Parts: sequence; structure tokens; C-alpha cells
Amino acid sequence: MTKKVKGQGSPKFKHKKSDSGFRYPVGVKIKNNQVFLPKIGWVHFFKSQEVIGTPKKCHSYL
Repeated sequence: MTKKVKGQGSPKFKHKKSDSGFRYPVGVKIKNNQVFLPKIGWVHFFKSQEVIGTPKKCHSYL
């Protein structure tokens, strides 16, 4: 028998459509605090740590 804990319920699964973002599979470049996205151009971002290597793809969330 398990204990019932207040606030415990069924799991809430995340759906793919719930994110307000997009991804670029190719053509991403990083220079200083900017990332180049095709069809958009150079976009500023907050760099919390150094990027090691070359990026293959990019996920952007609004």
C-alpha cells in the first residue's frame, strides 16, 4: 500500500506542439555573442559558457 501525498497525481507529459520554438538543422555559425541563422541573420544571445567545437544544429525558444 502506498501513501497518498497531497499534490501527487498523474504524470504530465510534454507535447511537441507545446513549445514556442523552432530549429535549424544546418547553416549555423557562432561569432562572439551572436549566432547566424539562415533567413534571419545575426541574432544576439546570452553566452553562459564557451561553445566547444562547431555547432551542427540550433534550437531556438521564444
